[in-house]
Amino acid sequence: MPSGEHPGFHINSMTEHRTWPFVEVCLVGGALYLDVRHHFVELFREDGFVTGSAPVTEICGPLGIMRKRMAIWLNKPHGDGGEAGARSDR
Repeated sequence: MPSGEHPGFHINSMTEHRTWPFVEVCLVGGALYLDVRHHFVELFREDGFVTGSAPVTEICGPLGIMRKRMAIWLNKPHGDGGEAGARSDR
């Protein structure tokens, strides 16, 4: 991989080194971007950063609509914690 920051570096710290994997994923962007990101999600599943049963939400459309839909997704209750962004396995 070329020099620079690798996505695994960031997801590793966000999951506390795979201690708390993501239980839900939201991908936002154009069709090609979503296709590439799906590949990353599968790699992250294999490496234990995302649970195997984590649902993947896709948001694609005009920028303003994507922003609104992403805000709705971010503010909805997630997992079993009943709070926005809560991880159900904590």
